[in-house]
Amino acid sequence: MGLKEIIFCFLGGSAVLFSIIAIGYWVVNSFMKQQADKCLQEFRERLAVEAETVLKRFREGMAEQIVDQENKSDCMAKLYATLIDLLRVGKEFSASLSKGEMQQAERMLVGIRNTCDSFVETYQKQRLHLSEEICGVIDGFVEEQKGVVLHLESNWRSARTSQDGKGLDAVIRQSWLSFEDRIGVLMESMRSEFRKRQPSSANAIMKWLSQTPAAKDVPPGATPG
Repeated sequence: MGLKEIIFCFLGGSAVLFSIIAIGYWVVNSFMKQQADKCLQEFRERLAVEAETVLKRFREGMAEQIVDQENKSDCMAKLYATLIDLLRVGKEFSASLSKGEMQQAERMLVGIRNTCDSFVETYQKQRLHLSEEICGVIDGFVEEQKGVVLHLESNWRSARTSQDGKGLDAVIRQSWLSFEDRIGVLMESMRSEFRKRQPSSANAIMKWLSQTPAAKDVPPGATPG
């Protein structure tokens, strides 16, 4: 074999080897690219699923918080409205006693008990929506409320049979006026609790709670807001 043939064989072999290397590189590169694309796609899909899961949990958590907040707001509004009714009935009761309108005063005394019972019933049904702090305050008020109602009713019966009915009427009025102050303190505590749970002053219920009830419904020293 001559030199020329050897050179041709070498060049031919080199070309084949180069072709094999090039093809191998292309195959390997294509394979790696396909694997990289596949991994990237799987990562994107997994990331999308995880993001959707996190978003779903976030939405569910937000929905639960919104429902819980609405329950708290609704409970606070109901209890607050009952306290306003209690102040109104108590004012009419005290005014009737002052005017000597005993039948009207007796009806208002029944109204006081019914309103107090309504407050307790609402509180017992809704207390799970309230914080431990405000529940502690309301629990103390409920116990005091029971004692005041029993005291008023007891003195009322005594006043109807006593020769010193006028003196007992004054005692009854004073007992109620003292309790009015306690109602005012509880109303302020409830407003403070609502501000902590619902800081937005634009909230409709917050506006309602911040409004000043009619002067006749507010005990001395218990200015709303």
